[in-house]
Amino acid sequence: MKRFFLGFFLVILATTFAMAQTTTGRLSGTVSGPDGVLPGATITATDVATGKSQTTVSNGEGAYSFTQLEFGTYSIKVTSTGFKAYVASDVKIDVGRDYTLSPTLEVGAVEETVTVTAGADVVTANTAQVSNTISPQQILSLPLITRSPLSLTTLQAGVSSNSAANTTINGMRTTFTNITRDGINIQDTFIRSNATDFAPGRPSVDDTAEFTITTTNSEADQGYGGAQIRLVTPRGTKDFHGALFAYNRNSEFAANSFFNNRSRNVDGTSNLAVAAKPSFRNRNQFGGKVSGPMPVPGFGEGTPMFFKDRGYFFFAYEGIRDPLSTAATRTILDADGRNGAFSWQRTNSTDVTPFCPSQTIGTVCTIPNILTFARSLGGNFLTIPATVDPVIQSRIINLLPTAPNFTGGDGFNTAGYRFLRRSDQTRDQYSSRFDVDLSENDSILGVYNYNKESNLRPDADTTAFSTVPNVTQLSVNKQLTLAWRHVFSSNFVNEFRGGAFTSEVPFNKTDATSAFFLAPPLVTNPENTFLTQGRNTKAFNFQSNADYVWKSHTFRFGGQAQVFRVNSYNDAAIVPSFTLSTTNTPVALQPANFAGAGGISTAQLGSANSMLALFGGVFNSGTQSFNIADLNRGFEAGVRQYQPFRNENHSLYLSDRWALTRDVTLTLGLRYELFPALRLNNGLALEPLIPNPDNITATLLSQTGTSGVVGTNAGRKNAYYKTDYNNFAPNFGFSWSPSFEKGFGKFIFGGAGKSVLRGGYSHIYGNDSIVTSINNAAIGNAGLARTPVTLPNLNGRISAGVPTIAPPAFTAPPRSWLLNNAVGVGNFFGTVFAIDPKLKSPRVDQYSFGFQREFFGNTAFEIRYVGSRSDNLVRGIDINQLDIFSNGFFADFERARANYNLSGGNAFCVSAGCQTLTIFQTGAGAPGRLGVGTGGLSLATFNAALANGTPADLALSYINNTTNLNNHPSSANPALVPFVKFLPNPAAGAVDLMLNDANYRYDSLQLEVRRRFSNGLYFQANYTFSKNLTNAIGTSQALFEPYLDNNRKELDNQRADYDQTHVFNFNGVYQLPMGKGKMFLNKGGLVDKVFGGWELSGLAQWTSGAPITFVDTRGTFNRNGRSARQTPFSSLTNDQIRALMGTFEANNNIYWINPSILLQQFNAQTNTWSSTAALGFGQTFAGQAFFNVNPGQTGNIGRAIVNGPKYFNINAALLKNIRFTESIRVQLRAEAFNVLNNVNFVQNTTLPNINSTSFGQITGEYGPRTMQFAARFEF
Repeated sequence: MKRFFLGFFLVILATTFAMAQTTTGRLSGTVSGPDGVLPGATITATDVATGKSQTTVSNGEGAYSFTQLEFGTYSIKVTSTGFKAYVASDVKIDVGRDYTLSPTLEVGAVEETVTVTAGADVVTANTAQVSNTISPQQILSLPLITRSPLSLTTLQAGVSSNSAANTTINGMRTTFTNITRDGINIQDTFIRSNATDFAPGRPSVDDTAEFTITTTNSEADQGYGGAQIRLVTPRGTKDFHGALFAYNRNSEFAANSFFNNRSRNVDGTSNLAVAAKPSFRNRNQFGGKVSGPMPVPGFGEGTPMFFKDRGYFFFAYEGIRDPLSTAATRTILDADGRNGAFSWQRTNSTDVTPFCPSQTIGTVCTIPNILTFARSLGGNFLTIPATVDPVIQSRIINLLPTAPNFTGGDGFNTAGYRFLRRSDQTRDQYSSRFDVDLSENDSILGVYNYNKESNLRPDADTTAFSTVPNVTQLSVNKQLTLAWRHVFSSNFVNEFRGGAFTSEVPFNKTDATSAFFLAPPLVTNPENTFLTQGRNTKAFNFQSNADYVWKSHTFRFGGQAQVFRVNSYNDAAIVPSFTLSTTNTPVALQPANFAGAGGISTAQLGSANSMLALFGGVFNSGTQSFNIADLNRGFEAGVRQYQPFRNENHSLYLSDRWALTRDVTLTLGLRYELFPALRLNNGLALEPLIPNPDNITATLLSQTGTSGVVGTNAGRKNAYYKTDYNNFAPNFGFSWSPSFEKGFGKFIFGGAGKSVLRGGYSHIYGNDSIVTSINNAAIGNAGLARTPVTLPNLNGRISAGVPTIAPPAFTAPPRSWLLNNAVGVGNFFGTVFAIDPKLKSPRVDQYSFGFQREFFGNTAFEIRYVGSRSDNLVRGIDINQLDIFSNGFFADFERARANYNLSGGNAFCVSAGCQTLTIFQTGAGAPGRLGVGTGGLSLATFNAALANGTPADLALSYINNTTNLNNHPSSANPALVPFVKFLPNPAAGAVDLMLNDANYRYDSLQLEVRRRFSNGLYFQANYTFSKNLTNAIGTSQALFEPYLDNNRKELDNQRADYDQTHVFNFNGVYQLPMGKGKMFLNKGGLVDKVFGGWELSGLAQWTSGAPITFVDTRGTFNRNGRSARQTPFSSLTNDQIRALMGTFEANNNIYWINPSILLQQFNAQTNTWSSTAALGFGQTFAGQAFFNVNPGQTGNIGRAIVNGPKYFNINAALLKNIRFTESIRVQLRAEAFNVLNNVNFVQNTTLPNINSTSFGQITGEYGPRTMQFAARFEF
């Protein structure tokens, strides 16, 4: 905090500019008389909450402006000699928005008054930006399941949110949303992939006065993103007010989930433990708030000891106690397996054995004890213990439940187990605000918010069987804001604002950490192997925002100084882990060992070896990761990975709102954004050295490349890239509010101030997951990043002890890329990951045009086009693409495949019709030839690739292995030349590059109806029809999205995962017209107590489902790792495929696609049905619609051509206000979320693989109906 205070006062003294995230609003307009504009009129704005007044005078054009009014309700009085006074009451000034009030004075005595009730602004007449303010009425009345006001963001036009991706606004990546509270950014400065949905500052209903969301064309005073969400803490008032509240959400009043209701045991009967009721929950949210005046000491001669009308305070507390349980599934040993028995299905009918009661193929055989059986084989098997390994018994077997209760396992030796685990949440948060008027021209404010949270995390401790998970996530967040506003004159105001937001988020392992971990086969590991990790972040912000009014121009100018500090730490894998397995050991069971025991399949032989390893404590490998704390010491055991990131954002801006005429306003602005390059403060990262940043490809494809310490390419210590200084962001907007007095013009536009035509265009720059994406690139370069070491081919016994794993050898940079190709590091397929030294700040262009029209006095309709686009978003690609065509490999693969099919399995056949192979040969490889069999690639692997039609994956098998089958260079043999050149740079495998190579285009039609709160009714409804096309999705933290084919980038064009074609939203509040002062039963006393004070509120959403891309990820053209979104082949048209979509039920499964096109098979052991869309390459079945891609090709259908299940939901609340006096009332409320208990299905994935055995199945859903009850006492 010392740094903050020092910086804050230096800013004040030096008038340093800072980001304009002001929390004030503006009031402007033109004063007229019967004969035209009226100069010299006096306008007084009085804050209803505090009674404070400000005065200005209309200029020669009759225009006036209050440029920095605190949010709230005002009374506006306009006077001029010879005219009646004009008073507008209930003028609502919103955060960051403009209110237009243009009164026409009547001739008369100034003592006479014309009073109108203005209310909230219905038509936004003098700006092109598209924004809306979420009012206190909405925040307090609408049903919000978490009481987070940010959840109301999704109710705005242009906002998309589906099951596949986080919330986005008007087509922009979620990272381009900027959320501030009292002018200070409260987002996670480390992980920004959910930037619109989550803010660690945790704003809540009772500590948020209101917030404004600007969805497009933010004016030049707003930056650090394209969509702006500005929240404010409530202000104190001249009277004391407060509230106490308690909310309860209990599972006793909740509906069970759809899939819980359908839970089945292995035998097909209902699993009553799961199906009978929903998971336990008893969430309590409680607290209170108080606000009012506070005394301010007087200083100087003639001043009172305390001023009673210059200070105001607000304080709120909220607590959450949420004991919650969620279902977890595990795999355990069945009763016989727990005692060491092993069961399998016999594969022959000739053996007579006591293990098999029947000689029929497929019947079950059982060995009473796997250890005894193994020892009976003699030889090396005598090293197997006669009884279960005692370490295994205590650390694994004893911790497994004794009886199954759920589907799962293999049905022979293992079974499923399902239980409830706690995921409790506890939170305490405090919010405070103080406002002081030092003088008529000076005011200050201070805001301090604090919250501390504790969450049990079963999603981190994912294997243990304990009811209470052994990982706790803590979160401590603090926000401090200080501001000083000075009025230099009636036309010049400036505000200095500074603040800090800090967040500490540790994920702590709470149970003891063993000296080593075990990785058991067959069953779920009952030990928690998670290790502590977390981060602490700090954001410092200093601001100065000035408004200057000159004639018909309102100038706003300022700048930015934001400083971000992110310290990430992670203990992952620093504890050694040993894998229980008999693979590559002399105690591995072989098929021959079961030759006289009924025979055994390959899969079940694997299960036999797994059980032997488990009970015998046999381990074949150990793994441990090492980190570097100091370059001089190299890798050390037990050292934590620590990454101190540093980055900033600075800007300057100037904008002019020019009232060209009374009806036309132009907005002109220019913002300059500077994002100094991200830095890693300890310098413990490597980067490929790029001497010529204008020719990156040549350097990265050079076999002599080296990596050096980060900062070398940028020419600045520890910097990942050079700072981009060319970030000018122009902003232009216009608004025309026609004032036709009669005829067709009045019919269309409704008269003066009733409608507006507006449009705008702007550039914006943002932070596009800069920390996590750049870090992902840097840690891809082996040498300084966390490095795993594996001891292979062990034949150990856990009870006899485990070996010590030594740290890897350390090579001080510069480091040759050939080291990454070495055996045990990259195995001749090392990774080189570069960051473009000239990486640009991502820029988005926004544009809109719309028409807004008021009707019925309090309601406005708006139709608008909103678009945005970018061609320089960040993505990572792989420039070292596998080539299987120019080297003759693919042609020979096809010849080998033809031979294989012709001969029934021999690619090297010489019979009639067989073709001579020119690349593949039996034995070892040689220049121009690739070996198969002894000395080459195993025949099984080779034949499997031919059968599966995967030439690219076969090519990778020749490169990426421990015996260097394709003769690639490495640090051991740098002069080697590949037998067949598959890669442009054989000195590496993946040569990845982070650069500005992603684009998107978003177009939308938005319709909206909004009624301001009047006569007890408020509502807002909107519909968005949109399409978002992109070549990179941009939803991950890493932003690594390599092309399927670098030469055909158009293959990656698709709808974004967060694209939603149709979105309809509604929210509203209706106070029933009964009781005192209402239309019906207008009485006090008991009648009012019973029938008065009732209120209904609710919200509804209907949206299209998430886009779905059918995929066949086999390595047919490019390798599997680069084919994640390769589509399959289909003979159907897009429309025919869309016709298959829907919700279907078959064989106790729910599907999002018609199951008639799927091959469904029953598993008697697990009592479940599998479903696949393809049987395998070259195989078909009746009704098949999707087919595996042919070798050397890509699919013929587009990406994201269909949508998943639609979403429809209604939340509702019923409130009863019981008023005891004018200022004291009790409120009772019942809230229902998903009130209709509609089942909203969620498809398992947006990238369904046609070869998956669960293709098309739905196993998830949005929440069922949930009830929440609350009581509030307000005064």
